[in-house]
Amino acid sequence: MTDCICGFGKGLPDGQATCPYCGTDLSLLKKIGALPGSYVRRGEKLLRAGRTEEAVRALETAAALDPASAALRRALAEAYAERGEHERALRLYDEALGLDPGDEGVRDARAKAQEAAKRTAAERDKKRVRHKALIVLVPAAAFIIGLLFAPAAGLTGPGKGGAAAVMPPAEIEASLARCASLEGADIAVESEGGALKVRGVVPDERTREFVKDVVENGAGGRRVDLGELKVSTPSPGEIAERIETGIAGDPALAGSDVTAAASGGAVVLSGTAPEGSRDALAARIALEAGNAGVAVIADVTYGRGAAAYTVKAGDTLYSIARRFYGDGNGWTRIYEANRGLLAVPGSLETGMELTVPAK
Repeated sequence: MTDCICGFGKGLPDGQATCPYCGTDLSLLKKIGALPGSYVRRGEKLLRAGRTEEAVRALETAAALDPASAALRRALAEAYAERGEHERALRLYDEALGLDPGDEGVRDARAKAQEAAKRTAAERDKKRVRHKALIVLVPAAAFIIGLLFAPAAGLTGPGKGGAAAVMPPAEIEASLARCASLEGADIAVESEGGALKVRGVVPDERTREFVKDVVENGAGGRRVDLGELKVSTPSPGEIAERIETGIAGDPALAGSDVTAAASGGAVVLSGTAPEGSRDALAARIALEAGNAGVAVIADVTYGRGAAAYTVKAGDTLYSIARRFYGDGNGWTRIYEANRGLLAVPGSLETGMELTVPAK
């Protein structure tokens, strides 16, 4: 049985061709309803073949098309876990359990992902400790060299109690500027009332904690005030705008016709890009959205440029797909590339200019 989008036609028989209330073509609705399942099957097949990145993209598309499906969330969580993104996998497992609390398979998979996340966090902490040690040792070495070459009358070493050397705010700022994870951040450190006041904007809470560690290492016991160090959380719309701007200015993506738009809390990319530019586009997405915690769905065709087509009387997406691809089942690609124009697949109008992705 099929439910029509008008809201009145519910439980219509499978043999019914059109909705008796609004006249919508029910065969198209059935095809649209089958899209999430087709993306899931494609994603699972790609995952089994070891093509994790492509599998994630297919499953992200399926989850965006059917946000109420626990099974889709579980499948996408497994793909994220395979890619090593255990925290994102845990969030999706929790969403799946919220939709289907009795699924023991999801509980078992979540427990495994949680153990993997703990191991990853432990490794990250070890790296952070080594990084912090380097930050402390470099200024300390400079301080000792300064003592060796300073005039004897000017020597003022630490007291007998072994107190840590105090770094001036400018030196702490310089240490922060050398950190690769803070590239592009504008962070200021000032001495105010016996404390170190840190001002600026960082992309996420983890980076804020890292800044705190660096400043405390050079504070020499002084209080550290992070009240004016803000965490920036860009909206999906802002991320979409950044990605589009970045693509337009990226020489590696010259000739791309890719648009980005916020949809349901995610960012959806659609259009075409030159053959061989997949890695460049992935790098651009990671650069613009990597720390924002927002899903990016890239439904992009790689190959020759897209074609423009003017809709004629009697045209359907199926007939247009058959004209360009030799197979009418490719109509979904044309629909996805023109979502900004088409409210539903059957809303073609004579004279409308469509973008037809390359075959």
